[in-house]
Amino acid sequence: MLRNLSRVPCAEGETWGIDRRGMWVDGGCRAEFRIIETAAGSRPPIDRPQPGDAAMVGTVRCESRDFRRSECPLPAGVRSAGLLRQTSRAACTEGDTWGWDRGRLWVDRGCAGEFAGYR
Repeated sequence: MLRNLSRVPCAEGETWGIDRRGMWVDGGCRAEFRIIETAAGSRPPIDRPQPGDAAMVGTVRCESRDFRRSECPLPAGVRSAGLLRQTSRAACTEGDTWGWDRGRLWVDRGCAGEFAGYR
């Protein structure tokens, strides 16, 4: 998920996901998703850029510990960021529990995940 477009949290496995039939959303979740096409339906590792992702600068893992705000540095040259995979039970909603500004990614209120930086 790149960006939540709804007022409700979009949490992987709860309000959106991917199964053998394809992608699904539920519970009012509306979001922008990044689709990665792979051979034989395998899922690529998400902790590094994939071949052909020229706009992706790199990835960072960031987590809010004890439901407090945390900041994590983004790779140089990043002009936008997106959530690749949520790793917390707490919702990760762009602009509410995570965001980015001036080369730093921030997370809050228990949000944790793997984020991509884009040029």
